[in-house]
Parts: sequence; structure tokens; C-alpha cells
Amino acid sequence: MIPQGSDQFKRAKLIVGKTVRETSALRLTYKTPMRLLIHFLLLFSLFNIPLRTNAQDLLVSRAQMIEGLTILEQELVTRHPNLYVYSTSEQVDNYLENLKRKLPENISRLEAFSLVASLANIVKDGHTYIYPSEAIVEDTTLLLPLAVEKVADQLLVINDLSGQNEIPVGSIILAINQTPIGEIKQKMLNSLPRDGDNMAYPNHIFYKYFSAFYSFFYGSQTTFEVRYEAPDGQQKLKILKGIRNAELQERLQLNSPKSSGIFLKIYPKNQNSTWN
Repeated sequence: MIPQGSDQFKRAKLIVGKTVRETSALRLTYKTPMRLLIHFLLLFSLFNIPLRTNAQDLLVSRAQMIEGLTILEQELVTRHPNLYVYSTSEQVDNYLENLKRKLPENISRLEAFSLVASLANIVKDGHTYIYPSEAIVEDTTLLLPLAVEKVADQLLVINDLSGQNEIPVGSIILAINQTPIGEIKQKMLNSLPRDGDNMAYPNHIFYKYFSAFYSFFYGSQTTFEVRYEAPDGQQKLKILKGIRNAELQERLQLNSPKSSGIFLKIYPKNQNSTWN
């Protein structure tokens, strides 16, 4: 455990009565269903990684990762009241040991987040959230400028927020930066909170906050190569420039329907529609 007088321990913050012990790699948060929030400590601050631009590319050694994962395991076993509801202690232990065995000699902080976030796949507790640290979030300044929705299990473009109007509404995203959308979805869903094997909430996060969570797992990009199927059925490729989150939100508000009631969206291809 970290000594209470150490510099690492002093990084802890008190925020609105909630203890948040922040690290330079990521945060693990456990929400009790009806009581206070309990924030678990991920000891990647032990890695002593400097916070600077391109933090997502900084490397962590295998020894440092193993040290952090070992202490994380101790924290989970000691504090998490629902750790063994959906998985046995043996399954959780084996999962963590497999993570350690598969570690390369060095790993980026972005990869470290993705690896530790995959614990959601074994803990399966809907009140346990794993977030990137503020360092990574701040570094992830440029996002994919598209608003999307789920239609028939496909990622449908409902707004091109790039300012270029390159991708028509109703287009289906097939791949981003040469990674098939199915592979992107599987990677992200495996690392998002859920209750047991119910995937409703991970799917909601995937579609609702796609641009933000894509950046958590794949990093900040100055440009995005998007392969898509246009409403006329043709496959096309466009390069979109990444935009800052504040600008994305502003454009999203300007392009959103100004109605608080129910409205129907109809997209060109195959009469796709969604109610909101």
C-alpha cells in the first residue's frame, strides 16, 4: 500500500465529499447503489510518468504495470463489495494473472487504459467505471467530428460536424483509420460497465458517446480516415479533421432539433428511421 505521507498519496483530491484518488494513467470508480461513491486507487502514479503533450504515447514498463495491477487487485479485493457477484474469485484472479503474463516489455498509457478497462468484462458490475486520467483526457483534444446513432446494429451518421459536409446523413460507417467498425465496437464494449451479461448499457454508451469513447481507446487524432457506405449504396472514403470537444458540442447544439418533444428521423437508405 502507499504510505499516507508519500507524494503519491498526496495526489488524492477531495471533490464534493467524494474521495477521488487520481493517477496519471486512469481512474477506477465504484458507485454504491444508494450511498456514497467509493473511488478505488489505481497506482499508475507510481510510474512517475511526466504529464506533458502526447501523454497517450508515453511508455510504461512491464514491471511498472505489474506493480500497478498487483496493488489494484489488492484494492479491489479489500474494498469492492460486489467483486464476486458475477465471477468467482478464481476467475477474477486468473483474469488478472493473464493480463500480467501477456504484457509486453513496454506499453503506452493509452494501451494501459484499454488493458485495465477490460476488467469490466470480468467484474461485470454496473456501478464500476474505469475512466482515463485527466492527463489523457486533456491530451485527447481532437475528436471524430461525427454524430452517430444505432440503426439495425449499424453506426449511422446523423450529423457531419466537421464543417466540410463530406459524409451525408444516413451513411453507414464501415471503418475508421482502417480498423473495421465491428472490431472497434468489440474492443470498446468489452471495456464498458455492465450488469452481468446485460449489454444494454455498454451499447448505449457506445452509440451515444462514440466520439469521446473512441478517443479514450484509440487516442487523439489530427485526422480520421472514414470508410462508409453512402445512402446510394456506394462505398466511399473521406478524411475528416479532428476538432476540439468544445467546438464539437457547439456544432452539435446548432445542428440538433430545437424540440423537447418526440420527433421522427427518416434516413434515405432502406427507409431507416429512429424515434427520439
